[in-house]
Amino acid sequence: MLYPSVSEAFHSLPKVSPLFTCNFISAAVSIFYFNDNHNIPPLGLLDAITDWISSDSCLCFESVRLVRIQSSFSCPVFGLFRWCILGHLVTACNHDKKIDMETSTKTFALLSKLHLCILQNLQAYKSMELNQILFHLQDFISIATAVRQCCQNWKISEDNFYMLIERIGQVLQVAIVTESLKIDQVTGTEGLKELCSILPPNRLLKIIYNHHSQRGNQHFQPMDTS
Repeated sequence: MLYPSVSEAFHSLPKVSPLFTCNFISAAVSIFYFNDNHNIPPLGLLDAITDWISSDSCLCFESVRLVRIQSSFSCPVFGLFRWCILGHLVTACNHDKKIDMETSTKTFALLSKLHLCILQNLQAYKSMELNQILFHLQDFISIATAVRQCCQNWKISEDNFYMLIERIGQVLQVAIVTESLKIDQVTGTEGLKELCSILPPNRLLKIIYNHHSQRGNQHFQPMDTS
């Protein structure tokens, strides 16, 4: 369905079975880590998934809906977030020149759109009132560590580096506000401190850390980042 081009039937998959599509996306992000040039999702697949979740902000949470009748669920949001960060790094570095210029341009555009979709999807998740944790703070620490290591090993522009840090901060903030990430006062403060220590100074991450460290209650409330 992906070769030589994406079929119309594949594009319409969410209309046929949203749950199957959700699980398919989860499988795709597990197979394609997008952490090097040998593990890149096909451009047609990236395009289709981005189109799916931009058209339906609740699609990634179809499996979560079933948590009331089954003990576990598979949600692809963190894997897609990893694509947005590590995929951008891999495409920008292109250290063994396996990605041509046209593909790079399309990939950057899709990853930017995918990042926006993730933020919108998390806002939609809040309104679904499913109350399941989708992220752990360690997820963000692992992504930040990978970004720092890649930037040490590969050549990447300062603008790209700081853009990725901003993306990490944006998803972290929205995850906390929508309660898809929950952190307690003690370990949460230490975890955020570790996250900030891994990356260069960033205004948004500093706001998030200060907001949490100054509060005595367990959960975040919406914060002013203007």
